Amino acid sequence: DKSIGLLEQARAIAQEVKSDRSVRFDVRSAGALGRCNTSLGEYAQATTYHTMDTEQWNIAQEANLPCDLVGSSFVQGMCLWAQARAEHHAAVATSALPGTVFPAAYIESLRSAAQWLGTASELAKTHRFVEQGDALLHLSCAWFDLGKETEALAALKQFLQEEVYRARRQCRGCRQSRGEDAPMLTCGGCGVARFCSEKHQRLASRKGDRLRKAVRHKDVCPLLKKWRRVSQGKATAVSCTPDLLEFLRQDLLWRHLVPLPRVPPHSGGCN
Repeated sequence: DKSIGLLEQARAIAQEVKSDRSVRFDVRSAGALGRCNTSLGEYAQATTYHTMDTEQWNIAQEANLPCDLVGSSFVQGMCLWAQARAEHHAAVATSALPGTVFPAAYIESLRSAAQWLGTASELAKTHRFVEQGDALLHLSCAWFDLGKETEALAALKQFLQEEVYRARRQCRGCRQSRGEDAPMLTCGGCGVARFCSEKHQRLASRKGDRLRKAVRHKDVCPLLKKWRRVSQGKATAVSCTPDLLEFLRQDLLWRHLVPLPRVPPHSGGCN
């Protein structure tokens, strides 16, 4: 709550200054506000900072800020997907009707989420941004929720291929790029992920940090091990299908996105 208040103050100041630098800061602050709301499970509020019709998206387009466009479309898609899931789960929990019913609004929200995530993936691919992997992973889950198994598997395979490609020069813990000849540790489990240090290796699989990484490395490590064999020509993509479907059924992405509890204000005193 304190972060949200400070970011709103920062946006008000940036909007008063009205310079090129303040415009960029305004866009970044709006994105940070959206991420804060997402952490709290306030997905409807979060989407107001990222929708295509808002000033932030238009400013990012006019100012040619591809990084902000990728972030905006990605978080918009993620929020729409999460909001649809949360509302549907709440409706099922309170419904007296047996079975699972998917209302039209739920399906439409998932389709909108998939469209936004596809946009984020394409923009990130064009500009070679690291967000492409996270967008593809979320996209695979959105397609899977829609019952589009073929599309879900295709997006998940692209995600794994992107992870294998980027692993040669990127630390999975800090997400910073390194030279391919830089001294780095390699994961003994998958043989794909690389890390700057043991500390960063632990960071990659640490709980929390839900908006900085879509899932922990330990959650995708077994899949990366299998996909490494595919990339080496030692196995076929089809042979990995059962494992990919099992990963999607585990719903790890949704569990990773469980909202943070609100912390009550400190009342003073010492413990």
